[in-house]
Amino acid sequence: MIKDLNVRPETIKLLEENIGKTLSDINHSKIFYDPPPRILEIKAKINKWDLMKIKSFCTTKETISKVKRQPSDWEKIITNEETDKGLISKIYKQLLKLNSRKINDPIKKWAKELNRHFSKEDI
Repeated sequence: MIKDLNVRPETIKLLEENIGKTLSDINHSKIFYDPPPRILEIKAKINKWDLMKIKSFCTTKETISKVKRQPSDWEKIITNEETDKGLISKIYKQLLKLNSRKINDPIKKWAKELNRHFSKEDI
């Protein structure tokens, strides 16, 4: 809502009557970019301080919506795969990586490499 910006009631009334009741209406009206004469008239009537607050808010909102975040590993896997079969195999490989435990005990590691099981007596 426009009232959330803490601007004067006259400004709110002027904007609601001529542009819209929400901040997105103001942003979509392109009031700050090459406006038509009717918008210029409204801008002239608005208190300059209120106009700066509204313009600052709309610019910040636009900037925030343009900021892109880096996709996660899972998003990369899902978006780059064209077939279901390829997607399933990639997901399966990732799950295997997550679920596999690294062996820290050198004897168990050695036994695994030799495909052999050692009992306590053998050790």
